Amino acid sequence: MSVVSITESWSGITWSGDSNQRTTVRVFLVETDTAGRGVFTFPISSGGVTVPKEGTDHPDISQFKSGVPTITAQGPTLFEIRIGYSAAGIAGGYEAENPHADPLSQPADVSWEDEQELIPYDVDLAGNATITLAGEPIDPPLTRPVSDPVLVIERNEAAFSPQTKLNYQDTVCNHVFWGAEAGRPRMGQIRARKVQAKTAYWRVGYRVVFRMKTTHGAANAWKRVILHQGHIYLDRNGVQRRFADGAVKPLAEDGKPLAPGKKVLTQTFVEFEEASWAPLGLNP
Repeated sequence: MSVVSITESWSGITWSGDSNQRTTVRVFLVETDTAGRGVFTFPISSGGVTVPKEGTDHPDISQFKSGVPTITAQGPTLFEIRIGYSAAGIAGGYEAENPHADPLSQPADVSWEDEQELIPYDVDLAGNATITLAGEPIDPPLTRPVSDPVLVIERNEAAFSPQTKLNYQDTVCNHVFWGAEAGRPRMGQIRARKVQAKTAYWRVGYRVVFRMKTTHGAANAWKRVILHQGHIYLDRNGVQRRFADGAVKPLAEDGKPLAPGKKVLTQTFVEFEEASWAPLGLNP
């Protein structure tokens, strides 16, 4: 049984869909030279018209992939062949609806939320040390609520290594990221889930927290800034001494008691490693 002619029935084209899933159907009429029961090996072509095999791009838009051909006999030598195409619009949710879609070609899902936390501070947003009028530190330290913006990026990746979590989780970005200055973005949890599909892939989520409205600038946004103070000071010979009243008092740069009227100093401690996130390719 050989194919004599193939025509595409334009009146048979259908289209439906929304932002979640879109489908369309193409209809072909195939005439053969002898009677048969509609057993074809796809693709089949005649006169410049081709009935595609399963998983072929739509001729008008490559996001649509063809499904299994449906063959209906109209007569001994005339057959109607319907080809359904589908494409999904939500990344990560299309595999079930369209097994022919390429998961790696889907755009990432991006969302914003907030992370609320109560943090202690020794210096207020105006740069003033939180001390009493007598020069003593406030104990316990004052706290303030913060609502840090959180960026969540979920995307499909061909492979995922646990080393990614080891290299980037709980690191501070050392370059501009999504418009935020270096030092403000911190990588939180990195989640990964393997999806068993026709071609297996990984669904990976990155959670980035931005520490904003800090006194000491972007570079120190995630560093711990505390008052330079203690129960112990250094005397003129560099020997450690304890304040006679046992109180915690501000210290000078050399560890000696801070002279009256001098500005209270602070110390900065690094709590998170800095890293370049460029290899992750998360910047827009």
